[in-house]
Amino acid sequence: MCSYETLRAELDYVHAADYGKDRLLRTRHATKRHRQTVTSSPMLSIDWWRVCIDEAQCVENTASKAAEMCRRISASNRWCVTGTPFTHSIDELRGLLQCLQFHPFCTTEVLQRCFIEPYIIGNVEPLARLCSQVMHRTTKRQAHAEMGIPPAHEHTVYLTLSP
Repeated sequence: MCSYETLRAELDYVHAADYGKDRLLRTRHATKRHRQTVTSSPMLSIDWWRVCIDEAQCVENTASKAAEMCRRISASNRWCVTGTPFTHSIDELRGLLQCLQFHPFCTTEVLQRCFIEPYIIGNVEPLARLCSQVMHRTTKRQAHAEMGIPPAHEHTVYLTLSP
């Protein structure tokens, strides 16, 4: 488990390693014994079985560092969990599809031509079909029923406080 801030920071190591594999980082002292080689993020050296991105609306902006790092992580299974898959435009769905690596539908061209343009002219069927393949909607009532959570009881207790 890691935060989005950690993902953003790890991407800096990835970029340093990508662009400077043969370069050396120097500390305050430029002597040879104080040099370090650039290393990539350990997150990218593991083939994860599952990556679960909570609050996934944070990676819907495909240009963000967190979104880029999520796309770079190797995983057999990918989940995005969010209560708001898109709030301003349908194009926000692209960032989630890219994090899920749901090819070819995560590309801008395919999403625009096959789903957004038909939606704009009133044909919601292609977008609805796509969403039904990658989304599962659960209401609070369904979640409570599945987990067997008993109903909440509220008890009010009045206290008399001493001076």
